[in-house]
Amino acid sequence: MHRRKSGRSRLRIYLDVLEIVYREGGKVRFTKLLSESNIPYDRFLRYEDELERRGLISESRDGDARYVELTAEGAKFLEELRRMERFLRDLGLGL
Repeated sequence: MHRRKSGRSRLRIYLDVLEIVYREGGKVRFTKLLSESNIPYDRFLRYEDELERRGLISESRDGDARYVELTAEGAKFLEELRRMERFLRDLGLGL
């Protein structure tokens, strides 16, 4: 029997990362997002790259500061993930 490692699913991590950016007004410093997402740096970079390739976030710089921004597509995806999470929670399941 194969047991899945406990921890957050990929969708849960996407939701958490997008929620953090949204909560910060749609733009957050990279270091703050990394810290609040509670994901090891190397794994975080993979998730950030996936979200960016899918057009859900974009990265920008202001001098030495690195920012992550929620795109319009990312905001739509976040809303759908929230809806899915509520639906699953009503069924006694989780993301």
